[in-house]
Amino acid sequence: MAFKTAEGRDLQWTESMATNPPAGQPGDQVPVKYDPTDPEEARIAKPFRLWFLPGLFGLLGGLFGGLGAVFTIVGLAS
Repeated sequence: MAFKTAEGRDLQWTESMATNPPAGQPGDQVPVKYDPTDPEEARIAKPFRLWFLPGLFGLLGGLFGGLGAVFTIVGLAS
């Protein structure tokens, strides 16, 4: 994929997350987010691509943390 930074620099980059179907076809324009200090670490700016893994790990962490708290309290009450 190729994009132009806010400073006008042209960059070629390969998306690290593969999907089926792909995020776009060759020649399509897709929104991109990148760190201006490290534009090679760009990401396609779609909500699922940006928030799926943090959301999944947050839910699992909350679930296991809650279960651990319940089991600790129940174990202390015995």
